[in-house]
Formats: sequence, C-alpha cells, structure tokens
Amino acid sequence: MAAQPLGGLDALAGDARHAVTGDTRHDTTWAQAMIDVLLEAKDAVADAPAAGQHHLDTHAPTGLQERYRNAALCGIAAHPYPGSGPKPKARALAERLRDRTEE
Repeated sequence: MAAQPLGGLDALAGDARHAVTGDTRHDTTWAQAMIDVLLEAKDAVADAPAAGQHHLDTHAPTGLQERYRNAALCGIAAHPYPGSGPKPKARALAERLRDRTEE
C-alpha cells in the first residue's frame, strides 16, 4: 500500500464505521474487517518514520492489501444490487474501497 496521509486512512475508517452502525439489515462484518485493516495500515504508516522509512514497502505489512480487498469484496457481496434504482450506500462504499485497493 502506498504512503497515505494519515487523515485519508482516518476518513476511510470513519466511512466503514458508519457502514457498521448505519445498516442493521445486512451483515456488517465486512465493515469491521475494513476498519481493522485501515487502522492497522494507519499504525504501520505512523511507525515507519521511527524505523527510518519514508513510506511503506509495497510488501509490508504482509497481506494488508489482500485483507483490504477481501473486506471490500465481502461488502459488495453483503449488499446485493438488483441493477435498477440507487445502490445501497454500504455497497457504493464497498465498491469505492475496492476501486482504491492499489492506492
């Protein structure tokens, strides 16, 4: 995962937290998984300067991007979209998060 401003990770975690508290009709496990991985990423970014790094290596921490993508895909699966009308907010969020996997 590329270096991110810490505020960006906080905002994404906040969006996922809102998905957990704002939708009681669907499984929100995916959103908690996303919160967990975003907070872990935030901590890794914050710890990098102490280790003499200016940004995170693309391979560290191991599995971070994979867990992020899996959480987003679970969110998409948990919020089906029939193809007409507006998408559920949680699905739209999960799709945006999936689309940002490489950032």
